[in-house]
Amino acid sequence: MRHGQASFETETDFERPLDRIGIEQVNSASQIFSYQPQKIIVSPYLRAQQTLQIFNEKRNIVVEQSKLVTPEADIKSLIDFLTMREESSLMIIGHNPLLSYLANMLTGQDQFALGTASIVHLQGEIIASGCMTLKKEYNQ
Repeated sequence: MRHGQASFETETDFERPLDRIGIEQVNSASQIFSYQPQKIIVSPYLRAQQTLQIFNEKRNIVVEQSKLVTPEADIKSLIDFLTMREESSLMIIGHNPLLSYLANMLTGQDQFALGTASIVHLQGEIIASGCMTLKKEYNQ
């Protein structure tokens, strides 16, 4: 899941909060997306943390914060991190372009450009390039 729309009126990218539209987007996505992953991996950036807070409010899913899903993160490091996981289902709340690159790489396609508060639900036996398929896509 990509974070909701955020304000640009801060001194640093890290501090950018969700704006009114972003909050509405995440509330809407949260109501539409019914899948319950075992764990959520979330960026430490404020807008991702706020997205998590809204999305996870009624779900109480276990959360892990990681710098591997920040805007400047390396996709190879993220793939390596994900392949070492023991959970059978994960959700990532983070940023573009990383999440769009990840979805495109895992499906072996070039079709994803995630908008704010969009969710791409992928499934597959292994986390590797071209080894996952799109189960459902939620766009705002």
